[in-house]
Amino acid sequence: MTELPSSSFLKLDRIDVLLFGKATSREEIKTTLFDMVPLKTLGSDGLNAHFFQKKWDLIGGAFCEWVQKVIANQFKVVFPKIIEKEPASFIAGRNIVDKSLFPNK
Repeated sequence: MTELPSSSFLKLDRIDVLLFGKATSREEIKTTLFDMVPLKTLGSDGLNAHFFQKKWDLIGGAFCEWVQKVIANQFKVVFPKIIEKEPASFIAGRNIVDKSLFPNK
C-alpha cells in the first residue's frame, strides 16, 4: 500500500489539542475564581474578582454558564481546522473512509 502524503491530513497545533483535554466543571471554575486576588484588577466589565466571590451563591450558576459558553466559542475557532466543509460521508455510493483513503477524489 502506498503512503499518503502527510499534507493531505488536517493538523492541529499543540495549543488546539490541549483545548480538547477535558471539560471544565463548575467546581473548577469556582476554585479558579476563588484563587484570584479579590481586589487586584478590574475586569473589562468594571468588576473585580471580589464581586464574583462575594456573590457566588447568587450568580455562580450563571457565571459558570458564561465561562462554559466562552470555552464553547473557542471550540468554534478550532473545529473549522479539523472539520472539512465538504460532507464526504454523505456522498451517495461512498463510504466515510473513502475521504481519508482517496483525498484527491
